[in-house]
Amino acid sequence: MNYESNLFHLCEEITNRNYAIKPSICFINFSPVQREIFAADFRDRIVHHLIYNYISPYFERTFINDSYSCRIGKGTHYGIKRIDWFVRSCSLNYKQDCYILKLDIKQGFSRI
Repeated sequence: MNYESNLFHLCEEITNRNYAIKPSICFINFSPVQREIFAADFRDRIVHHLIYNYISPYFERTFINDSYSCRIGKGTHYGIKRIDWFVRSCSLNYKQDCYILKLDIKQGFSRI
C-alpha cells in the first residue's frame, strides 16, 4: 500500500543517510532439496536492485563467460547452448565418451 509515498520516503532516507536495513525473514524451503532461505524486507530488495544496477556494469566485464547467475543474456537457454558446445568439443562431436561433473557444495552460500 502507498507505493509511491513509500518509495519517496525510502529515497529521502537514502539521500539523508538515514536508511537502515530491516531484519530478514528466515525460512526452510524443501524443494528440490532442503535449504535455509533468508528473505530481505521488500524495501531492502528495492535498495539491492538500486545498488546492483549501479555496480553491475563494472563487475560484468570482469566475470568469466560461463558465470550465469543473474546476468542479462546468460539464462537457461544460453547455459544449455554452452554445455552442448562443451560436450560436442570434448566428445569430438559425439564420437567418444565425455564426462560431466555436477555438484553442489553443501551449505556453501551460507558459509560465504
